[in-house]
Amino acid sequence: MSNDLEYKGYVGSVEFNAEDKRLFGKVLFIDSLLMYNGESVRELEAAFQETVDAYLELCAAKGREPNKSYSGSFNIRIGPDLHRKCAIEAHRRGQTLNEFMTRAAAAACADEHAVSRVEHVHNHHLTVTLQGSGIAETRLVTPQQPTHWEPMNASASAH
Repeated sequence: MSNDLEYKGYVGSVEFNAEDKRLFGKVLFIDSLLMYNGESVRELEAAFQETVDAYLELCAAKGREPNKSYSGSFNIRIGPDLHRKCAIEAHRRGQTLNEFMTRAAAAACADEHAVSRVEHVHNHHLTVTLQGSGIAETRLVTPQQPTHWEPMNASASAH
């Protein structure tokens, strides 16, 4: 659920002023300050669309590009350990770090409920028979268990 308005690729906020009993908002993610208001949701949405249209008309009349403040490049602070892990994973996949991070960001934005990790785990049932004793023991072995075998029950039944 989103409380934002969208129109022609622009996003606008929806806010409420309890003192004036009015809805208001501003066009987000651009350098220019474009605000609008209304007394109902319908009125606010119409004001938002009128504001975007007027802005685009003004830009066209002045011969300048509409202001969207994203260059496609930004710096992030992820810490040295995660930076190293990402660089190693990118190399393992045959990608540059930039390609790896771009794909990760695109995947995160594509679906907020997307699977973030899939782990393939093998579990095995092992049966060990003690030599010459006829005693057999079966155990579920998972990757978290130690690799050495110690009988769980010295009086295990024979099979």
